[in-house]
Amino acid sequence: MPTIAKNWNTYKEFPTPSPETANDPSLTVPDQTLSVKELISRHASGRNVTVLVGTYQESGEYDELLAHVQGMSEIERIEYAKTLQAEVKEGLEAYEKDTKNREKRRKAALKKANDAKVAEAEAARLKDKQGEKPE
Repeated sequence: MPTIAKNWNTYKEFPTPSPETANDPSLTVPDQTLSVKELISRHASGRNVTVLVGTYQESGEYDELLAHVQGMSEIERIEYAKTLQAEVKEGLEAYEKDTKNREKRRKAALKKANDAKVAEAEAARLKDKQGEKPE
């Protein structure tokens, strides 16, 4: 896929999400990481250093899938395409539903936080009002 140069005509302030965009909440847990200094000192002293290994597709080739599809008859290919289309449709519907649910939860949390701030400000205002001496 050719890349498109960004200019005044093609720039998007809020680009549309793509499958490569991380839309899910972060699974990072605070205070579970070590500093680089701590990692080096652990390694130098022979202590355990946790190494996480990611899973990646090692090649950009899909030889196995391609061989599977090439070995199909035309009818089997059509049925396979229909199956894939249904799976993609189900996945897209689930993604959209999940996105709507996350947005609802985000709005509810934001409203709850705003209500708490308003209640706190009102309580402080009432406390200040009660603390004033009548003239």
